[in-house]
Amino acid sequence: MSGLKIYGLFLSHAWKADESYCELVKMLESVDSFEFKNHSAPESDSPVNLDDAAQKNKLISMLDEQIRLADCVLILSGMCASDSGSYWISKEIKIAKAYSKPVIAIKPKEQGKVPKAVQDDAVKVVAWDAESIVSAIKMHSV
Repeated sequence: MSGLKIYGLFLSHAWKADESYCELVKMLESVDSFEFKNHSAPESDSPVNLDDAAQKNKLISMLDEQIRLADCVLILSGMCASDSGSYWISKEIKIAKAYSKPVIAIKPKEQGKVPKAVQDDAVKVVAWDAESIVSAIKMHSV
């Protein structure tokens, strides 16, 4: 064992892990002297039928448990572009706040804007680069 703190992270993402999510995971894995456990939903989980109230509630319960276990929540703010993405990110932020988990918003790598609602709830908004992200995680994790 390396003796480094292992940070529990919840990374926002769609069911099919998109390119930005995969890049973020690889970026974090490549940082020397930084270890983390990814508490996000496994990609192997099947998406739920969001028109089915029971399945939707099951997903919310899963998100609740994953965020409860995390030290920090990372929001890929580029996901807010769709109504569905915005809905689920607001749920994730609400759960994080209920557990007093810090939310770090990551600007899209294309340098897009971070939605005001995400900015308002984030303890930090960072650029799409490993140093900024890891620094914020280390500074704000519970």
